[in-house]
Amino acid sequence: MGRICASIAPSKCMYYVWQDKGTIFARGGVTVRNALKATEKFYRLNYPNEENWKFITLPIAIRAAPQSVVEFFCSELHRNVKIEDLHIGLKKFKFNDYQDRQILIDILFCVDDNLFDEKIEYVQNEASEFCSINVQSLDITWTYEFTKRKKDRKIGKTLMSLSISQIKSFVGNSHGLACKLKSGTIVTLGGGDFSQYEKMLRSYSID
Repeated sequence: MGRICASIAPSKCMYYVWQDKGTIFARGGVTVRNALKATEKFYRLNYPNEENWKFITLPIAIRAAPQSVVEFFCSELHRNVKIEDLHIGLKKFKFNDYQDRQILIDILFCVDDNLFDEKIEYVQNEASEFCSINVQSLDITWTYEFTKRKKDRKIGKTLMSLSISQIKSFVGNSHGLACKLKSGTIVTLGGGDFSQYEKMLRSYSID
């Protein structure tokens, strides 16, 4: 198994975990808090000579902690994670709210990282109503055949471009995102089963 990394997401509503098999996020909540508490105890016990501020700032600086501490945190998450920890949604997405946009971006980061045939990109604009989500196909190249790295694939045609100002609500996990538009249409990006959209939104929304 390769190196495991963890970091708090920019929105501070979830934690990323990177590993060979892909990227997942765990939303902030009881499971994450308990994992951080246990990890701080492990950190203090095994690195008693570290400065105290490193223990105190662990929740926001987990990425900079010693590898054994990061691995302990990830193992605690893996051991105790629940289905609700792996989903996050917003019942009332406000496209002009910075925090709402950042949560959306954080989910898209994971979804894109776990896709191999498509590229999902969040396109910024000074006017938030013109920010969009673009989905493009990825074509196989000779370099990709050699390295098998997604970044070595060639960007193909645009499959979809969605203005975030049209999004009314969304719910997602590390592999997929479903957005309900103001028109009532539900658009899905990535993979996963979102056929029970309204039920999932009620269960996993943080607003």
